[in-house]
Amino acid sequence: MSRVIIVIGTGRSGTSWIHDVMSAHHNYRRIFEPLHPDQVASMSEFSGLYLDETDNNPRLKEYLDCVFHHRTNDAWISWLHMGISKHTPLVRKMIQHVSNLHQVKVFAANRVVKFIQANMMISWLVENFSYQVVFVIRNPYSTIQSQLHMGWSHDLAPYLVQNKLRGKILSEPLIRYVESLQSVTARLTARWCIENIVAIKDIQRLNGAVIPVTYEYISNFENLLLLLTKLNYSQKEISIIKKRILIRERLRSSKRKSTSGASITPQQRKNIQDVLCMFGIVSYETLTLNFNKLELRSLI
Repeated sequence: MSRVIIVIGTGRSGTSWIHDVMSAHHNYRRIFEPLHPDQVASMSEFSGLYLDETDNNPRLKEYLDCVFHHRTNDAWISWLHMGISKHTPLVRKMIQHVSNLHQVKVFAANRVVKFIQANMMISWLVENFSYQVVFVIRNPYSTIQSQLHMGWSHDLAPYLVQNKLRGKILSEPLIRYVESLQSVTARLTARWCIENIVAIKDIQRLNGAVIPVTYEYISNFENLLLLLTKLNYSQKEISIIKKRILIRERLRSSKRKSTSGASITPQQRKNIQDVLCMFGIVSYETLTLNFNKLELRSLI
C-alpha cells in the first residue's frame, strides 16, 4: 500500500535536505513544492495562506489529492525543479538536472512531499488528509542569514491582509509594529515569527498528529535516522538510505552543520532579537522546548 509523508517548514530551514534523505530509498519519490507561487501559478493564492480545520476549500483539496496520489503530470511537481534556480548558471543547471534524473522514480509507490508555503495550514492538512506530517524549524539567526544570502522576499503584505490570521496572532498593535519595520532583516524575522508561531500553536492543539523537530537536532545524522524510525521506515529502508546518504556526503566532501547565524552582523542580530521580543519569543530554545521527542530504537 502506498504512503505519503509531508514535510513542512519555513524556507531555508533545511527542509530540502530532510526531504532528500527521506526519499533516498528507491521506493520513495520526491515531490517538490506543489504550492510554489511562481512555478504553479494556478495555486498561487494558497501559498502562505492561513487555513484551519474548519475551512472548506474543495479546490485546494482536489489539487493536493491529485499531487498525493500520482494523478498529476505537472512538469514542475514531477521533475522540472531539479537543478532549476534563478541564480544558477545554465551549464550548472543542466549538470544538476541530469545528475538528479534518477530521483524522478516514476514507479515508486510512496511519495515524500515538501512544502515551504504551508506552515499556516497544518491543521487543515491534518483534517483533510490522514498522512504523516513532519514540521521542521530552524533557529531564526541561521534561517534569516540564509534568506538574506539568497535574496529572499521580505514582503509582509500577504500576511497582513489575511483577516483570520490577524485574529490568530496579529493584534492591532503588533500589526502596526510589523508595518513600521524598515530593515530587510527585521521584516524577514517577522515572517519567520508569523509562520512558525502559527504552526507551533496548531501542532500543540493537534496533540501528537504532527512530528515536530528542530533542524539543530536532526542535523546529527543519527538523529535523522531516528526520525525515519518514528515514521515507520523499515530497518532495511533505513539501512539503504544511510548508505546512499553517507556515500553522497563523501562525494561532496560536506556534512550538514548546525549553525546559529554566525556570519550575520551585530546590528542584524539585534534586529532579529528585537522582533522576536515583540512577538513574545523569549528564546528559540524555549519556543521549541518539547520538540525532538523521537522514539529510540536500534539502528542498522
